[in-house]
Amino acid sequence: MTEAGGPTTGASEAHGPTPAFDGLRGAACLIVVCSHLWTIVPDTWLAEHTGPFYGLFKSGSLGVTLFLVLGGFLVTRSLVVHQERAGSIGVLRFWGRRLLRLGPQLSLLVITVLLVSRVDRWDEWSHPTTDRTLAGIATFRFNLGLANGDPAGYRPDLGHLWYLSMEQQVYFVWVAALAWLGRFRLTLMTLLVGSIAACYAWRASTWNALGDAGWWRVSLHTFSRADALLVGCLAGLALPYVRPFIRAARLVTAPALVTLVALVLYSADLDELAYLEGQGIAFVIVAAVLVLAIAVAADEGGIAERVLATRPLRLLGTVSFSVFLWHLPVFWAASRWGSTIDWAPRAVATVAILAGIVTITDRLVERPIGRWLHRPDPLFAAGAATPDPRPMADRSRPAGDTEERRSRRWQPVQSQA
Repeated sequence: MTEAGGPTTGASEAHGPTPAFDGLRGAACLIVVCSHLWTIVPDTWLAEHTGPFYGLFKSGSLGVTLFLVLGGFLVTRSLVVHQERAGSIGVLRFWGRRLLRLGPQLSLLVITVLLVSRVDRWDEWSHPTTDRTLAGIATFRFNLGLANGDPAGYRPDLGHLWYLSMEQQVYFVWVAALAWLGRFRLTLMTLLVGSIAACYAWRASTWNALGDAGWWRVSLHTFSRADALLVGCLAGLALPYVRPFIRAARLVTAPALVTLVALVLYSADLDELAYLEGQGIAFVIVAAVLVLAIAVAADEGGIAERVLATRPLRLLGTVSFSVFLWHLPVFWAASRWGSTIDWAPRAVATVAILAGIVTITDRLVERPIGRWLHRPDPLFAAGAATPDPRPMADRSRPAGDTEERRSRRWQPVQSQA
């Protein structure tokens, strides 16, 4: 669980019902894992036996989109709340905590793949290919290497980690922008809307210019896929402005969740690249509406909230980073190590092995780090400004400014606090 973002995040205070967000993260993780089951289960069998749910196995990019929207929202809310309390965004604190969350498990995966590739005689990829892939992952530039280079030069069993690289690149810019313009929320929101529109325009123009060969580049390039993350950030900034609409939010959560499910299941009837066009855009918008509605409604008794808070989804959500990180390399390894075994028992054994790895890494890595980060953290608090006891709305005014004088002026900042 990373700090307020991505497939690894726990919702924090003022972000809405934690169980519902854990469940939403679990649903995104389930979609991504199901989209990669073709590596251990024949796709023809899935098509013939899953009926109307076959779209679930074709919607991996929508699962990633859901991760991005929720992650952008939670990261933004976390940073804004910290600014309200401490008087600054706490950039160094954010990156220190985030690297501590991502680093241990990511390093463990990189080292494991590196060592196994040296002794695995069934490994299909050369040592330079492995080294190039792991270097890109470790430095968070993997997606750019894939988008700008030859995909054959990288390991496909780690291809899903393009998401982490793209996410960190966008956060690098977004956190800096929030630290610089954090007090000008409407200006920031306007810039976000413009950036989201620019992402869509660049994606369409690049695809049109490159033709069918351009789908690979627009599927992985940072600027092309940043739209979902930026929409989540926009929702995070917009939360104070929509908080009064509690009744409307409670009416929206269930229809929004049903719409997301329908878009996922409908994937089986669409072109495989529909997530780059209308389907993807609609999914981003509805996902942002659902996240905002859950946060505003704060109604754990709502239909959508109860569905998302079911124990399996919540459990999957709490270990989503481990599952996301390890599932594809484990699937690929099982497919080559167990090639002489019938696919059904091999698939069951593979899922059991994945569950074991997730359990071990969760107990030995994720939980200890989580407990440590939830303690007072002087290591990263040192870079933050000394807390100002006055409300955020009053910090731009002299300390002697009276309530009577303030009441005579329009205070736009107050509505944002």
